[in-house]
Amino acid sequence: MKIKIISFFNLFFTLFFFNSAFGLDPPNHSVKAKILFNEIYDINISEGNYKVSAELLLSWDGDINPFLKKFKDNIIHGEKLENFLKEIWHPEFLIFNAENPRTTHYKTLNVFEGKFQLFERFDSVLSIDADMPYYPFGDLNLNMDILAFSGNVNLMEFIPEEILVGHDDNEDLNRRVIKGNWLLDEKKIKSSQMQSLNHGGEKFSVLISNVNVKHKFMNSLLIILFPVFSIVILSLIINNYCPMKYDGSADWRIGGQMTLFLIIPALKFALSSELPVTDYLNFTDLIFVWATLIVSFGLILGILSNYYILSNDTNLLGLSESLAQKFLPIATIFTFSVILFYVFT
Repeated sequence: MKIKIISFFNLFFTLFFFNSAFGLDPPNHSVKAKILFNEIYDINISEGNYKVSAELLLSWDGDINPFLKKFKDNIIHGEKLENFLKEIWHPEFLIFNAENPRTTHYKTLNVFEGKFQLFERFDSVLSIDADMPYYPFGDLNLNMDILAFSGNVNLMEFIPEEILVGHDDNEDLNRRVIKGNWLLDEKKIKSSQMQSLNHGGEKFSVLISNVNVKHKFMNSLLIILFPVFSIVILSLIINNYCPMKYDGSADWRIGGQMTLFLIIPALKFALSSELPVTDYLNFTDLIFVWATLIVSFGLILGILSNYYILSNDTNLLGLSESLAQKFLPIATIFTFSVILFYVFT
């Protein structure tokens, strides 16, 4: 019995000191992170992606003496950096929502205030969820999800510090950083955890930066709403000022409505790169459907009126003209009000 007890304690102390000496339980590395966006451009809501040029600064505690002996307070890069990183623990990451591997322009390592600092500037194409039910109004979330793979959360965890849009982070420069018809609404950064499919379902740290942008109102007005409303108004004007009782009105009435009917899909095709692709009808989709219905009814009533006048059916001619000139304008306003109520409530 004594031999078993002694053997147990020998095994216990051996395992304890062995683990302590060789560090089988590595310490947790808290990696502080700062993100700066130099450029956010080519925001393509039809394909669901955007391009970014960004800078990432990671800092963490570690044994800095080997670095100071070799490089003192210098900043290293290139081959020196790559060789030294093989000798120490350092944070490694990938961009989880990148469509392709990021393109690194340059990377540096230095020691500042007793901590390692790893800096990287890179470009990447990132995917987004272009969920904009109020488009061309509303905002869009541009996320960049940075996933650690140097170890699970017990070894490495991101500590978000700051997110900057432009080096001076002021409104004038923000307009230069965010390209296209978008304006900065808000920005935030946070950390989270993601469960891995391998490693037995271990959790890894994720750094989530979010830049929320909104579409410029004047651009929406001029590119989308103004052309569509112009088509609808022209259709109503043709109905009212080209009555079938005058000779030659049939050509203007039917030909004009047919032209407007064909312009609507051509306009939507021209704007296809500007429109989000969703599995539901957003505000812009409903506006195009609304315009198509109004012009279609105007065209149908014009064809019917022409038929009635050729067949000398004055009663049905009066009814179709009344529908085109009185009922259709009221129906136009009513259906548009229904769309507004459906989308914005």
